[in-house]
Amino acid sequence: EEDEEDEEGASPQAQEETLKRPDSLAVAAVEIVLETAEEFEIELCVRTCRVPVLKGVHKPTGVAFDVASGNSIALYNTELLKCYADLDPRVRPLIYAVKFWAKRRHLCDASQGTLSSYAWTLMTIFYLQQMGVLP
Repeated sequence: EEDEEDEEGASPQAQEETLKRPDSLAVAAVEIVLETAEEFEIELCVRTCRVPVLKGVHKPTGVAFDVASGNSIALYNTELLKCYADLDPRVRPLIYAVKFWAKRRHLCDASQGTLSSYAWTLMTIFYLQQMGVLP
């Protein structure tokens, strides 16, 4: 007998197996910890996708964040962005300003067909490279 599929296209059995993966369990553990901390608000936690992700906000600063597990490329991307930011003290504030501008104009939400926050970051770095600020 075949499993019935849900709205996301995966059978309940397949979703249950996905929830047991170590990367999914790691995101669930982070969700539990952050739920108990008053300074964090969890906006979304999706554990049944290829790369489980938790999206939230640090309430005191309003800084949005993502926590993902099982995506080792993201670690390299983060390290690269840190290296660029460390090269010139103007890089990080400019990226924050560009992303703030894009978010205020509803241009920073890939799920809505606009560019992602990461895309805005990369475009800012490219601009700074073209201006000779970054290598």
